[in-house]
Amino acid sequence: MNNASSSTTSPPSLRTTPTVFPPPGRNYNMREWDQLDVELWMTTFISVNDCPDLFIWLEKNKIDGEALLAMKNIPKIVKRDSGISKSLLKKIFVHVENVILEHRKIKIEETTQ
Repeated sequence: MNNASSSTTSPPSLRTTPTVFPPPGRNYNMREWDQLDVELWMTTFISVNDCPDLFIWLEKNKIDGEALLAMKNIPKIVKRDSGISKSLLKKIFVHVENVILEHRKIKIEETTQ
């Protein structure tokens, strides 16, 4: 009789590697990011060559971390004023949400240690 089904194995780690990283030298607290941090961070998932108008708009409007977080609450206005496509905005906001979640997870870990 094969006893393999009764052997115990440890479950995989629940801690996953984040898919989004903060800008160099920064943490996941997006509120502390300056304009350059936001632009550097976006280049990790959006090519400047593919979306030059986005990066021009970011620079022209001095979008820092605080502004980026605020944009998440008014996507229709951002789309209208920036000309950024709905799909690109969705991509940006998914990455923003990933950063927010990672920041929260770190804060929780800090308080439970």
